[in-house]
Amino acid sequence: MAERTRRALIVEDMPDLRRLIEMALKNAPFERVFASDGREADEYIQGENFDFYLIDIELPYINGYVLASRAIEKNPDALVVLTTAYDFQDTLPRTRLSGIAEIWLKPLSLLKLEKRMACAMQM
Repeated sequence: MAERTRRALIVEDMPDLRRLIEMALKNAPFERVFASDGREADEYIQGENFDFYLIDIELPYINGYVLASRAIEKNPDALVVLTTAYDFQDTLPRTRLSGIAEIWLKPLSLLKLEKRMACAMQM
Protein backbone atom coordinates (compact mmCIF):
# COMPACT_ATOMS: atom_id res chain seq x y z
CA MET A 1 0.00 0.00 0.00
CA ALA A 2 1.38 3.40 -0.99
CA GLU A 3 2.09 5.91 1.75
CA ARG A 4 -0.23 8.90 1.65
CA THR A 5 1.22 12.26 0.66
CA ARG A 6 1.75 14.64 3.55
CA ARG A 7 0.10 18.04 3.24
CA ALA A 8 1.04 21.49 4.51
CA LEU A 9 -1.04 24.65 4.68
CA ILE A 10 1.10 27.78 4.52
CA VAL A 11 -0.63 31.04 5.43
CA GLU A 12 1.22 34.26 4.60
CA ASP A 13 -0.41 37.57 3.66
CA MET A 14 2.68 39.29 2.23
CA PRO A 15 2.61 38.44 -1.51
CA ASP A 16 6.37 38.73 -2.06
CA LEU A 17 7.19 36.51 0.92
CA ARG A 18 4.50 33.99 -0.07
CA ARG A 19 6.03 33.75 -3.58
CA LEU A 20 9.51 33.26 -2.09
CA ILE A 21 8.20 30.50 0.17
CA GLU A 22 6.47 28.87 -2.82
CA MET A 23 9.76 28.92 -4.76
CA ALA A 24 11.74 27.62 -1.78
CA LEU A 25 9.33 24.70 -1.38
CA LYS A 26 8.80 23.85 -5.06
CA ASN A 27 10.64 20.52 -4.74
CA ALA A 28 9.45 19.68 -1.24
CA PRO A 29 8.40 16.07 -0.63
CA PHE A 30 4.97 17.14 0.58
CA GLU A 31 1.93 18.81 -0.96
CA ARG A 32 1.72 22.56 -0.37
CA VAL A 33 -1.42 24.66 -0.19
CA PHE A 34 -1.14 28.43 0.19
CA ALA A 35 -3.57 30.93 1.69
CA SER A 36 -3.18 34.70 1.60
CA ASP A 37 -5.37 35.77 4.53
CA GLY A 38 -7.24 34.47 7.55
CA ARG A 39 -10.55 33.89 5.79
CA GLU A 40 -9.03 31.86 2.99
CA ALA A 41 -7.00 29.86 5.51
CA ASP A 42 -10.09 29.23 7.64
CA GLU A 43 -11.90 27.78 4.61
CA TYR A 44 -9.01 25.35 4.04
CA ILE A 45 -8.85 24.47 7.74
CA GLN A 46 -12.58 23.73 7.89
CA GLY A 47 -12.73 21.86 4.60
CA GLU A 48 -9.50 19.91 4.29
CA ASN A 49 -6.98 17.98 6.39
CA PHE A 50 -3.32 18.88 6.74
CA ASP A 51 -0.35 17.37 8.56
CA PHE A 52 1.42 20.68 9.05
CA TYR A 53 0.28 24.29 9.38
CA LEU A 54 2.66 27.23 8.97
CA ILE A 55 0.62 30.30 9.92
CA ASP A 56 1.63 33.94 10.14
CA ILE A 57 0.32 35.51 13.36
CA GLU A 58 -0.59 38.94 11.92
CA LEU A 59 -3.15 38.27 9.18
CA PRO A 60 -6.11 40.16 7.74
CA TYR A 61 -9.59 39.08 8.91
CA ILE A 62 -8.64 36.23 11.28
CA ASN A 63 -5.34 36.21 13.18
CA GLY A 64 -2.93 33.30 13.36
CA TYR A 65 -3.74 32.39 16.97
CA VAL A 66 -7.41 31.87 16.12
CA LEU A 67 -6.54 29.86 13.00
CA ALA A 68 -4.09 27.74 14.97
CA SER A 69 -6.75 27.00 17.56
CA ARG A 70 -9.22 25.95 14.86
CA ALA A 71 -6.62 23.77 13.13
CA ILE A 72 -5.72 22.03 16.40
CA GLU A 73 -9.38 21.53 17.28
CA LYS A 74 -10.10 19.94 13.89
CA ASN A 75 -6.90 17.93 13.64
CA PRO A 76 -5.16 17.47 17.01
CA ASP A 77 -2.42 15.29 15.49
CA ALA A 78 -1.26 17.99 13.07
CA LEU A 79 1.78 20.11 13.79
CA VAL A 80 1.05 23.84 14.03
CA VAL A 81 3.82 26.43 13.76
CA LEU A 82 3.26 30.18 13.88
CA THR A 83 5.51 32.77 12.25
CA THR A 84 6.06 36.37 13.26
CA ALA A 85 8.43 39.27 12.76
CA TYR A 86 7.68 40.54 16.27
CA ASP A 87 8.92 39.60 19.72
CA PHE A 88 6.87 36.65 20.92
CA GLN A 89 8.59 35.68 24.17
CA ASP A 90 5.69 36.91 26.31
CA THR A 91 3.20 34.72 24.41
CA LEU A 92 5.34 31.57 24.22
CA PRO A 93 3.96 29.86 27.35
CA ARG A 94 0.38 30.49 26.19
CA THR A 95 1.07 29.11 22.72
CA ARG A 96 2.64 25.92 24.04
CA LEU A 97 -0.31 25.32 26.36
CA SER A 98 -2.71 25.73 23.44
CA GLY A 99 -0.99 23.03 21.36
CA ILE A 100 1.09 25.22 19.06
CA ALA A 101 4.39 23.41 18.49
CA GLU A 102 6.68 26.37 17.81
CA ILE A 103 6.92 29.99 16.75
CA TRP A 104 9.43 30.70 14.00
CA LEU A 105 10.84 34.20 13.85
CA LYS A 106 10.93 36.05 10.54
CA PRO A 107 12.81 36.51 8.40
CA LEU A 108 12.59 32.78 7.72
CA SER A 109 15.63 31.11 6.27
CA LEU A 110 14.26 30.08 2.90
CA LEU A 111 17.27 27.83 2.30
CA LYS A 112 16.40 25.81 5.41
CA LEU A 113 12.61 26.03 5.23
CA GLU A 114 11.93 22.83 3.25
CA LYS A 115 14.27 20.79 5.44
CA ARG A 116 12.83 22.28 8.62
CA MET A 117 9.25 21.56 7.55
CA ALA A 118 10.05 18.03 6.35
CA CYS A 119 11.82 17.27 9.63
CA ALA A 120 8.87 18.65 11.56
CA MET A 121 6.60 16.28 9.69
CA GLN A 122 9.11 13.46 10.28
CA MET A 123 9.46 12.60 6.64
